[in-house]
Amino acid sequence: MNTRIVIGALLFVGLLFTSAFSISSDNESNTAHEGQKENMKEIKLEEGLQTVIDTVEKLKIAMNKTTPDIKEVNRLGKSLNDNWDSIEKKVEEKYPEDYENIEESLYPLISNTIRQDEMDVKEIKKLTDDTLSKILEFQEKIS
Repeated sequence: MNTRIVIGALLFVGLLFTSAFSISSDNESNTAHEGQKENMKEIKLEEGLQTVIDTVEKLKIAMNKTTPDIKEVNRLGKSLNDNWDSIEKKVEEKYPEDYENIEESLYPLISNTIRQDEMDVKEIKKLTDDTLSKILEFQEKIS
């Protein structure tokens, strides 16, 4: 009987310790995520724009493969969306006409690349070229 009580007590203490560690880990994770949000707000427009350009160029390379890897295209589409989100407000506020021009091809590009089903390779290639051209033109303008 005493052995059962001791084992039960040890299990209980172990569960308490595990719960406390899990809560602490969750708090650290939330703090790190909030820090990432703050870093995204502090991104300079030029740096963020270069990251967007790099992502579109990687997408272009991925789409020029004989058979594009859908998972890679999905990943790049999501990355493009996140990268654009980090500078979108700055572009919209400071350069509203350029913002509208870029988004005419950027949003359809993102939409087409994050689909999980069959992709329209020809359309994505066209949108990639259009978006890259517009963003490079915008980069030249603000440099």
